[in-house]
Amino acid sequence: MTLHESDTVADAATAAGEERTVANAQGALAVVEAAASDVDDQLAAIDRRADEQVTDAQWVVEEISALSATIEEIAATTAEVDEQSDRAADEVSDGRGAAQDAIETMDEVRSVGQAVLEEVDALEDRIDHIASALEGIDRITDQTNMLALNASIEAARAGDGSDGFAVVADEIKQLAEESQAQADDIDDVLAAADVDRRARLADAPTLETGIAGLDTLCDGGLVVGGQAVLQYGAGTPVDHFLSQLCASAVASGLAVSLTPTPTLDRERLAAAFDATDVPLRRAMADDRLFVLDMFGTWREERNVFDIGRTSLSAANETTDARREVPLLVVGNIEGEVETAGEQAAREARYENDDGVFEATDTVLNVVATGAVPETLAAFYAGAADQELVLEASATGPSIELRSAPTGTTGVERSVTSLERPPFLRVATN
Repeated sequence: MTLHESDTVADAATAAGEERTVANAQGALAVVEAAASDVDDQLAAIDRRADEQVTDAQWVVEEISALSATIEEIAATTAEVDEQSDRAADEVSDGRGAAQDAIETMDEVRSVGQAVLEEVDALEDRIDHIASALEGIDRITDQTNMLALNASIEAARAGDGSDGFAVVADEIKQLAEESQAQADDIDDVLAAADVDRRARLADAPTLETGIAGLDTLCDGGLVVGGQAVLQYGAGTPVDHFLSQLCASAVASGLAVSLTPTPTLDRERLAAAFDATDVPLRRAMADDRLFVLDMFGTWREERNVFDIGRTSLSAANETTDARREVPLLVVGNIEGEVETAGEQAAREARYENDDGVFEATDTVLNVVATGAVPETLAAFYAGAADQELVLEASATGPSIELRSAPTGTTGVERSVTSLERPPFLRVATN
């Protein structure tokens, strides 16, 4: 590989890392905005119940404690994003040194290196703005925790009057407004970077899902190298969806890392694979299919990892070492939360983004509505390049492309599920 080619590969890897940092920051921003909205609702409830504070004192304490937990979630998320930003800044500094060396050796690389340096400086400025805003949110978290304590004290004294609650409510309202202002500041900083990222994704190739009608809705399928989210509710044919998607991806030449839902069994997945040119057994033997078993429902065989006995990061590293082609990574957030806890599930996201998987790998995170904490679901939805929502109703299941660089967003399509492959069809109108 020539020096010029090495620089090109390094630039691509650095750009992908920067884009994923921005995506994670957007996920954190979605959590902040959701929390701010929740604060407004809770304050309205406090106002309505001001005349009943003596009898409802315990209710107020519980609500404020819930608010404190939400703000602590924001602090955890923002701290992780801040850490990610620090790592990005360190990588940027190293990249500047490498670019300077190239400038001294080649005239051609000199002009390219100068352009890279300008982009690096702009990125550092954006990271500094994000870090500053996140520090403000951390401060708000500390103040809110103190207010929660004050509210507990005032609840104990509720029989003496209601002035204490009014003061606490006013303080919380001010903090909520300040938190929203911080979120707006982050949104402004991310806007320019997001425009560039979405422009790139709009021109990126797509991965066909194998589900009739869905690729039309998604303007070709899942964005290669992108981060997608599938949110699904109870009673939806999510197992049909995942089986068809995984079989189609392997048949198209990719490898698949699949974390099944609690109800997706080997038989259904095998039926989808057996209907293609690559049966399930051969896909696993050829290191084209890897199953991360979060719920203990799969038997032991090659490339089946029992996450109850091995860590998620270790399974990912083994998968990455064995595969020889780009991956479709189908993650299950419910399983990660149940197996390792919410904090560990979030940390695994950053570990994967920090070098386990490559820029050409495509990720689909599966989020079960009601089984995943709302703040964590908001994080994944906010960081996603494409967001699909699969829902059930009295008239049957439907799917909506809620957000994407391209495609028909905001429109629901009816879904038909079958007992034999192809398992799923999406209406085109």
